[in-house]
Amino acid sequence: MLYIDEQMNISMTRGDTVQISISLTDSNGDAYDFSGDQEMVFSMRKEYAEPPVMDEPAPDLEIQIPLTGVRAGILMMGTGDTVGLESGDYYYDIHLVTAAGYVDTFINNRKFSLLPEVHGWA
Repeated sequence: MLYIDEQMNISMTRGDTVQISISLTDSNGDAYDFSGDQEMVFSMRKEYAEPPVMDEPAPDLEIQIPLTGVRAGILMMGTGDTVGLESGDYYYDIHLVTAAGYVDTFINNRKFSLLPEVHGWA
């Protein structure tokens, strides 16, 4: 099960496999060109707090998934990304880093609810 509300809060069942399309537009309203030497990164953690340094991952990150190359614009989460996590609420953001070093956190501090599954995992 996957549900994304109007504020970009996500609810999904732990262990499910999902693909979420991420679209951006430039200042002219045209579709953003993901080609070239740049990356998007999805990060999720249990508590929302400021990380210590921008270039160093926060010590309590649960998931960090780069969305580069053929995956640019597509967040793909497999069973292994969430099956080992506790169900409950987390927080996520997605940021873009261009080849020139421009950083834009275009989705910030959104809730990610990881729902328990009935069947369980061994």
